[in-house]
Amino acid sequence: MKNNKLDNFESFINDKISGDQVAYNPQDWNDLSARLDAASPTPFYKKGWFLGGAAAIVVGASSLLINPKEENLIADTPIVIQEETKPEKLSENVQLENDFIAKKEVIKTSELNHKKLKETNKNTKSETKTKEEESVETLTNHQPPQEKSTLPSSLTQSNNKVKTENENLVISKPVAEYTYLGTLKGCQGLEVTFKAQEQKNVNYLWSFGDGVYSDLINPTHIYPKSGTYQVELIVQSAIDKSILTKSEYNEQVTIFENPKMEIIEDQYLEKGITTIDYSFVGDKVNKLKWNLGDENEANTSEVQHQYKKSGRYQVELEAYSVEGCKSKVSKTVFVDHDYNLLAPTAFSPNGDGLNDTFLPEALKQTQNQFTMIVQSRTNGIVFETSSASNQWDGKNYKTGRLCDETSYVWVVKLTNQKGEIEEYKGVVLVTMTDR
Repeated sequence: MKNNKLDNFESFINDKISGDQVAYNPQDWNDLSARLDAASPTPFYKKGWFLGGAAAIVVGASSLLINPKEENLIADTPIVIQEETKPEKLSENVQLENDFIAKKEVIKTSELNHKKLKETNKNTKSETKTKEEESVETLTNHQPPQEKSTLPSSLTQSNNKVKTENENLVISKPVAEYTYLGTLKGCQGLEVTFKAQEQKNVNYLWSFGDGVYSDLINPTHIYPKSGTYQVELIVQSAIDKSILTKSEYNEQVTIFENPKMEIIEDQYLEKGITTIDYSFVGDKVNKLKWNLGDENEANTSEVQHQYKKSGRYQVELEAYSVEGCKSKVSKTVFVDHDYNLLAPTAFSPNGDGLNDTFLPEALKQTQNQFTMIVQSRTNGIVFETSSASNQWDGKNYKTGRLCDETSYVWVVKLTNQKGEIEEYKGVVLVTMTDR
């Protein structure tokens, strides 16, 4: 069988490296070959990228390791390198690119070290190891960082710092710790401010747990919906964006739901007064507060209220849950009728015993104090009373004469049960003909 020239490559490299005071470890090579075999189902030397890479490696290795007498041997010996097995969570192309870059740095560092050894101590052999360690942990914005990062042999790590020997650059591993202001439990609309540990050359990414994110160092967030939300922080080195840290302990925000409710109303007339029955419909609540639109209030689930004056009223209801969350609803009601104390619109003081006197019906039944005056457009006040038994008989109380047949304005001031003065006005027609 014809010998393949590739079979001589491993022993050749071993001899040359040993001759240049660089220890060769067969196990390292076997490990690399096994990983590359698993990552590439087809021979790599049939791919175009390999031919260019192999040529570059041969040229570099020849300049440092090979003497002129052995150039023919290198020329006749093809170099075989296989692809590494791709690690989890990374595509094959991305991992191969990362491994290639890492290995290139290892090779470059080894070459520099070997050159220094040859210049300072030509007669002394020293063993070096260029053993590949686990790949540097690479994270994206969508992948949480792992606790550890393993580095190639050209990098060292201690005290959460990554140091590059070639560039003498130290990168501190960012710390993902944070605090908050105020409380983490509240009602819908709760506003919370979070504060991260301030660091140099660090990018911040917050997740508030409700689908909203922020890249501020100290963001403020409002939670509009009820639920439980977990707050997470990821920090990233702005120098090396592959170095990320995720917060280990994440705070939880609890938002309680505000009460759901509505106002039901039923309007009708009772003894000439517009009356409205209000009802609360909604979730179980701890407290209710009504504003009935006319400076009157109530705190029960069902309220009956009378409106004595026509107009537009804005009714508001506040409800408080057991957790103290508040909801507020309002409703506009319209009152079409003024309460006129059930006063008749006309009377006939002709002495026939029918409708001979005038007094609003409500004043005949009330126990509250009141005063009533009747005014003429031409003669001013023609009648005044403060007793239900003293009703107007159609005469001018100053002259004792019967007033003309025309319309007269009456005004009543009534003290209600709260001690407040209520004023009512109306018009009454004096006529000698019974209606």
